[in-house]
Amino acid sequence: MPSEFSRIHYEEVTSTNDLCKEEHKKSSTITVITADKQTQGRGRSNKAWASPKGNVSFSFGFTSSGLIDGLSVKAGLTVAKTISKSLRRPVQLKWPNDLIFESKKVGGILVEAENVEEKFILVIGIGINFSIVPKEGHWGDLNIDNYELKEKFISELIKNLLKDIVDDPSPDWHREWNEYCVHLNQEVELENNEAYVFKGVNNLGRMIGEKSSQTYEISESSLKVKGLY
Repeated sequence: MPSEFSRIHYEEVTSTNDLCKEEHKKSSTITVITADKQTQGRGRSNKAWASPKGNVSFSFGFTSSGLIDGLSVKAGLTVAKTISKSLRRPVQLKWPNDLIFESKKVGGILVEAENVEEKFILVIGIGINFSIVPKEGHWGDLNIDNYELKEKFISELIKNLLKDIVDDPSPDWHREWNEYCVHLNQEVELENNEAYVFKGVNNLGRMIGEKSSQTYEISESSLKVKGLY
C-alpha cells in the first residue's frame, strides 16, 4: 500500500468517520480527517460520543483487500503508545478499544468498513479527550490544552498508523498490547454477566479468558472491571 496520505481539518463536522469514508471514495490515497468538534460523534453500538472543543476527533481511512482481524484493538495500541511517548501521559488500554488515564476513560476507537468494488474501505475513528469538562462520571481527559502539542501528536499518530497498520504490521503486536492493558490477570465481567480472568489478547485481537482452569477465546464485547469507573 502507498504511504502517501491527504489530511483535511475542520473546525466542526457531523462525524469525521462519515466524512473520511466519503473523501476516501474520491481517491486511492490514504485519507485523514481531523476536527476540533463533532456534532454527531459515535462509539461502538452507535452510542453517542460527545466531541466538544478540547477533544481530538480523528479518522484514518484506507483501502484493503479484506477486513483486518482485531483492527480496533491493534489501533488502540498504536494510539496508547503515541500518547505515552509524544505527550508523556501513561495511557493504558481496556479491551477492546478504550483508552484509560488515571482510571478514567479518555478516548476510544471505532472501526467501520464498507465494501466497494470487491475491496474494503476501512476507517479507524479515534476520539481523545485532551481538555474537556466531563459530562459523565467515567470520563476523564489528558489535561492538555496546547495547539502545538495536539498537532505534534496528530503528526506522530499518522506516522505510527502508517507503520503499524498499513505498511508492516508486527505479528507479535498483541504481546505489546498486553503490556499496556490496565486489567491484565484481573477478573472481568462480560455483557452476558459471565466472569473470567483476563489473560490478554491473541494476534486476532480476541480476549483470552480463563475460567475454571480452562481458557476461552472471546470476540469483541464490553467489559466491566472492578475499580475502573
